[in-house]
Parts: sequence; structure tokens; C-alpha cells
Amino acid sequence: VAVRLDVTVIVVPTIASNDAPCSGLSVVYNDQGVVCKVIYGKRNPDVVIVDTAIIASSPVRLFVSGMGDALSTYFEARACKASGARNYCRGTAPNTAIAMAKLCFDLLMKSGVQAFEDVKKGEATEAVEDIAEADILLSGVGFESGGLAAAHAINDGFAQVPQAHGMLHGEKVAYGTLCQLVLEKAPAEEFDQVFNFCKTVGLPTKLADLGITNVIDEEIKALLDSAYARCQEILSQHQEELERTAQYLLEFETMSAEDFKLVFDDPDALERRKAEERVRRLRAAEEAAAEQARLQAEQEAEAARRRQAAEEILNGPAQEEAEEKPQNPDPF
Repeated sequence: VAVRLDVTVIVVPTIASNDAPCSGLSVVYNDQGVVCKVIYGKRNPDVVIVDTAIIASSPVRLFVSGMGDALSTYFEARACKASGARNYCRGTAPNTAIAMAKLCFDLLMKSGVQAFEDVKKGEATEAVEDIAEADILLSGVGFESGGLAAAHAINDGFAQVPQAHGMLHGEKVAYGTLCQLVLEKAPAEEFDQVFNFCKTVGLPTKLADLGITNVIDEEIKALLDSAYARCQEILSQHQEELERTAQYLLEFETMSAEDFKLVFDDPDALERRKAEERVRRLRAAEEAAAEQARLQAEQEAEAARRRQAAEEILNGPAQEEAEEKPQNPDPF
């Protein structure tokens, strides 16, 4: 409503179950929990007011779900930074976003368990303040500026599994975070830290915790069909970009992440890259020719030196013998 009316937005969250309050976008779900669309605002909310006394009196499960959502922020931002993936601002993750995401994770590890115990007693403590900041502010700004990766993609996939429809967003994201760490082959110490945190505060660590106790072929097929349809949608929306990417690979055979982003975003990048490559190859050919000429000159000079040395060896003794042979006295 505020986006359409272009009016000031003031958000007063009464729970900290996810990182939506500080975000500039709104996600619309259907009754099955499937994402229908994302509404992008012109800006982030103008004011966000959080009363931690209200947060501390909210249901514990909702509070824990917020920690599950925030748990993914650092790992997804880190993955996006490493791969060069775009964030929700259509840019790459700045260092500030990575720092905020890391602080979000550090606060969860520092105060999460204590805040969990405090909220169970309805107490608004410093630990609850830390987690409210992590869940609402740091994760909210962090995911927009840092980007999303496998953890949220896996959460989206659970929307196609009816058995998981009763689970909260942050609970599914937390499980997705564990899956992402496995996919990344993260260090065992890092995985164990996240896994143990989830176990302690009651976040899911296995499919059964998400209500998925019977893997049904039809549900798996629905999940795959949904992913396939989404893949086709993305490909059809970016046909020109994919054509440029294919032309690039035909021309150069390999492609770095930096080149992919350049060619994908800039229609003229391929031709510029071809021109640069032609210049590079020409210079390389000239340098190779110059180096070949230098080597040939050195070889010829070395051959001449050896010939001269051989001639000196062959002619030297004869010359000395001629010089040392006594002259016959003139008999007359």
C-alpha cells in the first residue's frame, strides 16, 4: 500500500521471526507457502521501531525462527561475494555488507542460546537486545546487500513439499544453511558450530524435524518440476544474455566469473572483448617473433664463435711450427 501511495513507511514488529522489517521488499506467498511474487519498494522503511519487551513476550518458536533466518545471512553473503553473484540491489556485495553479516553471525553465536533461555522466561535482557539487532537489522540489511544463496533456495524448494507446509520460514532456512555448508565443503569446525547451535535452540537439523518423514515420489517430482519451470523462466527472460555468453565461449573457450558478469550485463562487452583479444594476440605474436629472432641471432653468434674457435685450434699448431722451424743457411 505504501509503495503505491508513495508515503512514509514506519514498521513496528511485534515478533522477530524473520528479517523482513528493515527490508525494502515484500514477499507474497499463496496458501501453500509458495512465493507468488516479490514487491520491490522505492526505498527501505523510513523508521523501524523495536520494543524488545514485546519481542521477549512473543512465542519462543517465532523468536527461534528469526535466529534461523539470520543464521544464513553471513554464509549466503560470503558465497555471493566469492562467486560475484548479484544482490537485491543488482550490485555485488560490498565489504560493509559482509561485515554486517559477520556481526550478525557473531551475535547469534555469542548471545543466541542465552536469549533463547531469556525469551522462554519472557525477560527482555541484553542477550535479547543482541538477537533482535541481529535478526531484524543486521540480517535485514545484510541479505539485501549481501545476497542470497543455497540456504534460501532450499527453503523455496520446501514449498513444494506439503509435509513441510507447517514449518516457519526461518526453520526451513536454518536447515538450508546446514545443506549449503555441506555443498560448500565447509570446514568441519564451522559446520559443527552451526549444527550444535541449531540443536541447542531447537532449529531443524534433519528432514524429520521439518515434518518430512515420508519421502513421496510425487512430491520429489513436483519439486523437480518446479525447479525446471523456474529454470526455463530464467532462461527465457535472459535469452540475449545467454546467446552472448555462448558466443563468448565459442570464441575464447573459457570464461571467468568477471567476464561472465561483464558479458551478461553489457551487450557491447563481447565485441570489446574480441577487439581486446585481437590486440592481445597480435602483440603476443609480435613478441613471440621478436623472441624467436633474438634466439636465432644468439644461436648464429654462438655458431660463429664455435667456428672461429675450431679454426684457431686447427690452424694454430701449423702456424707455430712454421715459426719455430730454423732457416737453412745459404750454402753460397
